[in-house]
Amino acid sequence: MSISIPNPDGAEGFAQYSVIIGPGSKVVDLDIMTPDNPLAALTDAVKAAAMPQLLPGSTLEKLPRIATLSCASAQKPCTFSLASAGVASRVAPAASPQTDER
Repeated sequence: MSISIPNPDGAEGFAQYSVIIGPGSKVVDLDIMTPDNPLAALTDAVKAAAMPQLLPGSTLEKLPRIATLSCASAQKPCTFSLASAGVASRVAPAASPQTDER
């Protein structure tokens, strides 16, 4: 899934994000995973964009996703691509095992 993000300042580059999508397909949290993000000026535009994501079921309130923002040309809009849940699970850090010390 991908959406177009306006590029009024003519940014070029690539960045990876951790995104939390909430009700109404709104971005409720956005963390930049790329050090020295060349596309930091587009953060507000990404946060304002409606994500093409429906929350499964009626009890889930937030959905974490991994995404990339790519701006191949200063004269064109950028592309924000949400990774599939399977890809996101491979990219996300594994939870550390819990130990029971009684």
